[in-house]
Amino acid sequence: MWKYIEIALILFPAGGAIAWIGDRLGTYIGKKRLSSFGLRPRHTAMLYTIGSGGLIAILTLILLLAASRDFRKAFIEGPAILANNRHLTKQNGRLMSDITTRKQELASLQSALKVADERQTSAMRSAHAALVEYAVAVKSEHVARRALTVTGHKLQSSLSALSAKQADLFLAQAALQSNVAILTRSKQSYTDEKEKVAQLANQETELNEKIHSKQLEITKLGTRPLVFQKLEEIDRTVVSTRQPYSDIEREVISWLTQLSNRAKDRGAKLGDNGRYVVIVPHGASALGRSVTAFDEAAQIEHIARAIAADHAKAAGDVLVAHAADNIVQGQQIGITVWIDPNVLIYPKGAQIASTEVDGSQTEDIILGELQTFVALQVGPTAIRAGVIPMFDPKRDRPTVGGAGTDPHKTYLLVKHIRDVGVPVIVKAYALRNTYSFGPLELRLSVTPVAQPSSPLHASAAS
Repeated sequence: MWKYIEIALILFPAGGAIAWIGDRLGTYIGKKRLSSFGLRPRHTAMLYTIGSGGLIAILTLILLLAASRDFRKAFIEGPAILANNRHLTKQNGRLMSDITTRKQELASLQSALKVADERQTSAMRSAHAALVEYAVAVKSEHVARRALTVTGHKLQSSLSALSAKQADLFLAQAALQSNVAILTRSKQSYTDEKEKVAQLANQETELNEKIHSKQLEITKLGTRPLVFQKLEEIDRTVVSTRQPYSDIEREVISWLTQLSNRAKDRGAKLGDNGRYVVIVPHGASALGRSVTAFDEAAQIEHIARAIAADHAKAAGDVLVAHAADNIVQGQQIGITVWIDPNVLIYPKGAQIASTEVDGSQTEDIILGELQTFVALQVGPTAIRAGVIPMFDPKRDRPTVGGAGTDPHKTYLLVKHIRDVGVPVIVKAYALRNTYSFGPLELRLSVTPVAQPSSPLHASAAS
């Protein structure tokens, strides 16, 4: 307040002085009628009056600045003070807003505190009630513990009994599982057996139908003459393995055509394949390799390729055709074809077998022993060595023939043995090089036992 009074006391005399001095300067200039800068005296007086007023005002300001420290500070730092004032005003507004927010939060916290006090009071009441209940519960617990001890003893006894029951139950379950497994296997076996029975029943039905069909066929064919017996050899041939495949196949087809013509001459029936013979598939046998394809083109191809594959083993392969079944006139002849390499089995002069014959016996007995020797020793030995046999339907076994083929030579051999009159060794030799195809021709040598050799030769084609 005193600052404003101080400033007013300075400005009031200064303003009066300025007015008086200006008036006196203007009056003086006007009376002198001075002219400056080419102006009229009136305008010159106005100029000096204005100038003196402004100069006096500046001098007054300087005097104020010098006389008052506060005025000097306000004059120099006024803009900064105003800016700071505005900033402080804004800050004051924010602070007032924060104070209002804090008051609201304080009111909220006081309200929450009041609620918390109420809850605490309620909790204290609940705790007191809980303590009362706890005391009651403790008393009840003592009673319950005594009851629990009694119950525990009873439970222990029950658990012991239960353990025994569980052990019995476990054993019963194990037995049950074993019985279930056995039952499952039995059920599966029953199902399998049932399926097998059904299959066997179907097979039995099919077989009965086939048997009935065969019986009808046999009834129709029963009066017709037999053309070939089962496994009877129809023909055999040798096909060179060292020729082109096409030539091998053509030679096989030509051989089948010859078999067909022979079957036609025996009264066979023309089949769907355009021939009187048909290759019947069958499994392998110790006698050789069979043709197992099912259509005739594949069968012929199989035969030709098997022959071509043997070019490194032998110069030729033997093809042997057997009757697949008993064949009567009016039937197509089913044949099985066997393939074997035609290799050298016995070179000329190779010994095949030997036996001892007593020359003191009758000629009939000597003849019988020679025939047995050839049939049961020479023949099987040659077959085991690789000579391809012929199946003898009458004797029901493979054979390579007998020494009785040439009656005259056989008679001379028997007579010689009888003339010697003592036991002799009969040896069978290959008369010439003998291959798988055959025939097996023999040279028989007769030598008295423990005496120098005195052979008599006889040959027979088997």
